[in-house]
Amino acid sequence: MENRISKRNVALVEKCVMSTIGIKGLFDAMPDCRHTLHIFSKPSAFYKAALTTPFSAVIFFSFCVKN
Repeated sequence: MENRISKRNVALVEKCVMSTIGIKGLFDAMPDCRHTLHIFSKPSAFYKAALTTPFSAVIFFSFCVKN
């Protein structure tokens, strides 16, 4: 049976700081959230971390408006 008490790791791979702040805000808004958000600005950093950290979800979000 699945263990729903333990923390789950979620990876966010995003180079845009504003997008990262927004998504982090969603996770921070839920005080009893069972997910730990790991933020990576480069895919290579995520790949390295994935060798030692199990992630239950990965969010690749590459939308950043430039003037």
